Amino acid sequence: MRLSPVLGSMLLVNAWGTAADTVPCPNPALLSGDLVTITSGQTAWSVSSAVAGAALLGGQVTAPVNTTAKWLIEAQGLASHPTGYVFAAFNNLDLQVVTSDVSPQAALHLEPIEQGVNSQSWNISCGVCFAATGLPDGAHLAGACVISPVLAPGQCVTIENDGVTIALEDCADNAGQTFDFWGTVSIE
Repeated sequence: MRLSPVLGSMLLVNAWGTAADTVPCPNPALLSGDLVTITSGQTAWSVSSAVAGAALLGGQVTAPVNTTAKWLIEAQGLASHPTGYVFAAFNNLDLQVVTSDVSPQAALHLEPIEQGVNSQSWNISCGVCFAATGLPDGAHLAGACVISPVLAPGQCVTIENDGVTIALEDCADNAGQTFDFWGTVSIE
């Protein structure tokens, strides 16, 4: 069950029917260091396998979450861009999501970590974040998030209409450009 805002307030109700604490989060530092699943509707970020060059793909959200659909988010803390984040593949933390081209329809893929490389740095801006303490696995961490490359802030990560292709497109405030971050459910 998705969390939904109660009209006219910032009170949100979680899947267990209780109020969830929310905090504004234009730059969601509380996500840094979290292992997450990133979704837009019923589509989650994933890769076919966590190897260099693997394309970022959309896949159906199912439980338990496959390890190729789990991501570690880290704040970069670079002097040149202190609010930049990187997305590392959970089952190969030496690989991060990159774009080698910032034109519309540029594909996203995994490449080895290169410290301080802006093609691996992403802006994240969320409409709402939930208190990070005491949330169970699978909890909603942040919602209505827009992700754009530091190199091209006018481009947004987009899940295309086919539900599989994840690419950069001009930011246009469409549903395929807003993402939710969920704490991952253990698969062990």
